[in-house]
Amino acid sequence: MVDFHHNYIAGRDAKFLSGLNKDLILGVHICNSREPDDRVPCEEIFRDAGFYEGAVPVREWVEAVKSTGFQGWWAYETFSKREAEEDVVEFADYVYGGLKKLIRN
Repeated sequence: MVDFHHNYIAGRDAKFLSGLNKDLILGVHICNSREPDDRVPCEEIFRDAGFYEGAVPVREWVEAVKSTGFQGWWAYETFSKREAEEDVVEFADYVYGGLKKLIRN
């Protein structure tokens, strides 16, 4: 599983992602992260970031994974407190539309 947050916190970049073997990728979690600092990478702090609100270069990383030839599952994963309060149907439409634009273009 390629998880954008975990790769970002681990110091990975688009070059690393574009070098992955597509046959070893089971799926992709598009999720954002706050910029790491001296604190222990506590998910409650660093994962409280929306779709495009964090430090992960989401569009660049999607393109990097797509460049491998990967054709499998993509999912949006959020730990954003703000996004958790959104209307579930409206938020699902927003995420679906965003993923569709990112992955199909």
